[in-house]
Amino acid sequence: PAGSDPDTLLDRQQPGFTAEQALEVSWSIGPAGRYNLELQLDPHRETADDERQNNSYQLGVEVLEPLVPTLSSPKHHAVSSRRVALRALVRIDRGPLACEFALTSNSEFAADNTLLSPPIMSSNGVAIHQVDVAEDEVYFWRARIVRNGAAGPWSAFRSFASSSEPAPP
Repeated sequence: PAGSDPDTLLDRQQPGFTAEQALEVSWSIGPAGRYNLELQLDPHRETADDERQNNSYQLGVEVLEPLVPTLSSPKHHAVSSRRVALRALVRIDRGPLACEFALTSNSEFAADNTLLSPPIMSSNGVAIHQVDVAEDEVYFWRARIVRNGAAGPWSAFRSFASSSEPAPP
């Protein structure tokens, strides 16, 4: 965060070039807060350069807490009918948000055994995914927020059992 000791993300020498060159740096983001990113070219002044004022660039970046939906229903270990409404709550103060739901019969959420919903827009802070499940099975589900095409972290999972008997009120 801003005000803390700087970390060097990349330190390397490049051969000279005369046009544009892209540079990609991997950065493991720490806790939420304000970060100052700085790019310095030739910080040790090893290259003759008449224009030193264009050898650095700074950018302030605000890292927000990850948005994770709160699973609403079905409750953990609930018993449900075959038609299930998976409900997730999202913060309404962050603008329109969509949720992606994952449903599986295995708590490991193996890709070949997990049904992923398309992003479902929330309404009044609630995203609902209706799904039909097989009778007398145990299912695991979770959700994550999708915003501007980027998916956030998954919520913790919950489980429920389906039953051929009507769900209790």
